[in-house]
Amino acid sequence: MPRIEVELKLEEIAQALKRLTPGERETLAILLNPKLRAELKNRWQKARTELKTGKTLSEEELFST
Repeated sequence: MPRIEVELKLEEIAQALKRLTPGERETLAILLNPKLRAELKNRWQKARTELKTGKTLSEEELFST
């Protein structure tokens, strides 16, 4: 990943963080938390395996009453 250095005052960083969308905040939280990042990666790998082996619910099964 390319490295970028930016000189900002703490107040400027705070204002930039305030302007983030909820999705951007969630992405930032994932990027800053190695344990969460690893957990999400493991869940994704497990889900892909389950999908390939047919262990997931079909859309019909999921929404049947």
